[in-house]
Amino acid sequence: MSVFYKIPHSSLYHPTTNIFVANFNVPSLGKYDFDIPANKNVNVLELQNNCYYLIERISLAGSVSQETYLSSIETVPFLRLKKRKSGEVVYKRDIPLVNYIDNQEIVCWVESKKAGDYLTADVFGLLEQVPETVGETQIRLNINFSIYQIKDLRVLNQLLGEIKNTTEL
Repeated sequence: MSVFYKIPHSSLYHPTTNIFVANFNVPSLGKYDFDIPANKNVNVLELQNNCYYLIERISLAGSVSQETYLSSIETVPFLRLKKRKSGEVVYKRDIPLVNYIDNQEIVCWVESKKAGDYLTADVFGLLEQVPETVGETQIRLNINFSIYQIKDLRVLNQLLGEIKNTTEL
């Protein structure tokens, strides 16, 4: 079941890009390990006071071919979205990073009540070295988000009311 909604024209569009890196042999010997401090609490977007954000789409690409990436997965990489200050997870489950994707809809609402907070991302998972990655010192994952900032409270209340009514059916 899909929920249809119209993004208000007054919304600000924030395309973001983050690169997550797993170096060979660091910290896991013979592996590419994304579960390192550099891939935790990575700033995606600064959140403004009294706004809602709609994370609408996500894209994923990597520095190796998709076939190589898939064949090297030992522990599936996951993406976790949260707020920096509170640590609140904003997308209620971790997003598996299995296939490279282009503009996949995820629909996640984030409320911001305080200025100076950030939407952050964590990536964790483990890849093994396969013949195609011999000589690769690192594997990078590029994650892009399409995020809309909604400030107009009148439009926002109407939009959230429509979504609530649709989801109660």
